[in-house]
Amino acid sequence: MLLGLTRIWRTLRQHRDVGFAFAVIVLVLSVLGNATTFYLFDSAVDPGITAPDALWYSVVSITTIGYGDYSASTLGARLGTVLFVVLFGLAAFTSAIGIGIDRILERHQRERLGMTSVHASGHLLIVNPPTADRARKIIEEFVQDSGHLSDDVVIISDKIESLPYRLPRVSFVRGSPLEEETYARANLKEASGVMILGSGYDDPNSDSLVAAIVAVVEYLNPEIPGVAECQYLSHNVLFKGATNIKPVFALNMVDKLMVQDLQDPGVQLILNIVTSNVVEGTLLSTFVERDPPTSMPYTQVAKALLDHDVNLVGIIKDGIPHLSFLDLELERGDSLFYIAVERRSWTEIAPLLSQ
Repeated sequence: MLLGLTRIWRTLRQHRDVGFAFAVIVLVLSVLGNATTFYLFDSAVDPGITAPDALWYSVVSITTIGYGDYSASTLGARLGTVLFVVLFGLAAFTSAIGIGIDRILERHQRERLGMTSVHASGHLLIVNPPTADRARKIIEEFVQDSGHLSDDVVIISDKIESLPYRLPRVSFVRGSPLEEETYARANLKEASGVMILGSGYDDPNSDSLVAAIVAVVEYLNPEIPGVAECQYLSHNVLFKGATNIKPVFALNMVDKLMVQDLQDPGVQLILNIVTSNVVEGTLLSTFVERDPPTSMPYTQVAKALLDHDVNLVGIIKDGIPHLSFLDLELERGDSLFYIAVERRSWTEIAPLLSQ
């Protein structure tokens, strides 16, 4: 027993909870001491009292429940109850409960302020969001995809003081997105993807900061895939050294959309649907990971898929995007882009081409 109490003390001391450790040890000693005196003295009068009965009586007495099924009847048992329950046990019990609650509240506060470490794996990192509201909108869009319903998300930022909301499976790490210690707390090594945001369209140094973050992330985890927000197409040179994290030129896309919608009203309404996980009919992609069952031109592929409500709108072949399918054939290594209700793997798409 002494060895067990020593281990409890050492474990709790490692977490800097000396007061809690002391209260727990006193509580354990009080429970065992009261049970021992009750068993030794009252079992001599009532042989039906067993050691488990004595322990039960001690626990319900210290927790102030007191069912009344057992009570001390001998002088020795009563003195033990006064000593171990009244003098020590109740104080230790209330102290342990109070300190434990304080620790839980303190931990929740530290989590809200982004001061703790994350133990998730396979999670998405959202790095450098300018506001908590923008991070929330991205998270809500991300988790709408059926493949990410159970994924954890970790927000990394030194601009957000505290997370003003609590979302399931969402954690916050406050720290510089350029420091290794921040990514260690966010468990970058176990993350499945990263999204790096710009610091704001009014910040002329946003693209250079994003490029620096990309360099840090890829240095710490060269295999992690991701996207990085870049404001100006002319700054593409900043991302030439990136391997798996690709820049997305947000302002360039917005400018094109405004011109396109002026010329063809309603374009933005369609794009809002096909680029959102919230609305059915999302633009999705599938990589052709194995050789097709038969040689097929893409015009035939598009017709076969359309029969199953999968609208093929484009392909990427050898790194080159194509919106016209004439004179192109389906090959291993292609990426198919289509509008459908749900994403389909190549093993699900291949059978549709032969029906």
